[in-house]
Amino acid sequence: MAFEGLRYFDVLRWGIAKEELNHTFTGVKLSDDPHARNYRGSGSTASPVDKDGYYKFETRSWSDHNRYFPIPQNDLNVDKNLKQNEGYH
Repeated sequence: MAFEGLRYFDVLRWGIAKEELNHTFTGVKLSDDPHARNYRGSGSTASPVDKDGYYKFETRSWSDHNRYFPIPQNDLNVDKNLKQNEGYH
């Protein structure tokens, strides 16, 4: 179902996170027309847009080590045989 919040975990399980999660998230399409309701602005205060005119909301990058959470330091302190997951120090 839409907006359940489960797709993220499906993407992890399927091993396609690097392809699916490394991109810029976009929002509404903005206009260069100063009289339009969705005017993007001008100069240094203009909203950033992609090549199609959509507002660039957030750029995310995914690293393979993000597939696993770090092991809590307390657990590492208790069991000296545990090794921290790769990518965490």
